[in-house]
Amino acid sequence: MIPAFSPGELYGSVPELADLCNLETEKLYGVFSENMAPEQWIGTAQAIGREIEKGVQGIVIGHGTDTMHHTAAILSFMVQNSPMPIVVVGSQRSSDRPSSDAALNLMHSVKTAAESDIAEVMVCMFGPTSDVYGLLHRGTRVRKMHSSYRSTFRTISDVPIGMVSREKITPLRQDYKRRRGSSSPGPGSAT
Repeated sequence: MIPAFSPGELYGSVPELADLCNLETEKLYGVFSENMAPEQWIGTAQAIGREIEKGVQGIVIGHGTDTMHHTAAILSFMVQNSPMPIVVVGSQRSSDRPSSDAALNLMHSVKTAAESDIAEVMVCMFGPTSDVYGLLHRGTRVRKMHSSYRSTFRTISDVPIGMVSREKITPLRQDYKRRRGSSSPGPGSAT
């Protein structure tokens, strides 16, 4: 991902975010994803609960990709019946490489958190091999399939819950939990 922690740093790295939402950020942990453990998962679920109580429009969680699918599954069970999208995102290639997927994954995740009516824990990562769209994978159905391919995350034994591009979010199935507590999702704040 982009090694930035303040809204200003994120807007500076990915200026398109300013068109999508008003960001608030909070750094929870500075650990490699392979070192995530129950302490971090519990703390992340508690932080999500605090943000839900504040009434944010959606939540984006930056995460290393090695165990991102584990965290998404665990959070799916720890944070049930969320009223808003919770999107876990990372990048397969660092932001200093020309082939990085960091900015696009972040833009797709923020768009999903701010505008989608899918109120579940999802992983948002690069879709095809071209830079056209990202896929939204249900937190309990996603798996990392390769250590370096940008399009390595797959929904297992099912189809992804949705697809997101710069222009729109397209559900690929209808059996998802819907956003609650707001008359209509739209550009808002993502944490």
